[in-house]
Amino acid sequence: MAGRRQSRGARFVPLTITLLVALATTPSHACVTNADCTGGQVCIAGACQPCSADAECSNNDVCDGLETCVAGACQPGTPLNCDDGNVCTTDTCDPVAGCQHAPVFDGTSCADGDVCNGAETCQAGTCTPGTPLNCNDSNVCTTDTCDPVAGCQHTPVAVHGRHAARLQRQQRLYRRHV
Repeated sequence: MAGRRQSRGARFVPLTITLLVALATTPSHACVTNADCTGGQVCIAGACQPCSADAECSNNDVCDGLETCVAGACQPGTPLNCDDGNVCTTDTCDPVAGCQHAPVFDGTSCADGDVCNGAETCQAGTCTPGTPLNCNDSNVCTTDTCDPVAGCQHTPVAVHGRHAARLQRQQRLYRRHV
């Protein structure tokens, strides 16, 4: 019986070696696309493997930049910055076409914080100026100005001497007609 066991053991050794070789060459992870792989590996012939060229790393999404292969591992690219700095557009990124800048609704405010130059609004993706304030109060006794925050200002004119009486009469006449 001892001889028999040895021959049985001898038959199992080649089978064990064959099984170990088969397991060592079997891919660690089956895949369909690169997204199925981890650790920077790529999907080649249904198996996750280290990359050998930049082209193997592409995920076909221009929004997240151009991926590269470094030492067998795919590295992410630099994402696109689609901000065009225009408040009258909505900025997005299409995986194929890249940056997109769609106009916001016409009439959307794009105010610049200066009430003197009117209320700016978006029109077809462009900020258009408003109608400037008319601060002329037609009163010769005031200096008319516009403050960017407070709007129209009417400062009384300081008058001295004999012109003061004349300006006071004009101011009284003006008040009666307003």
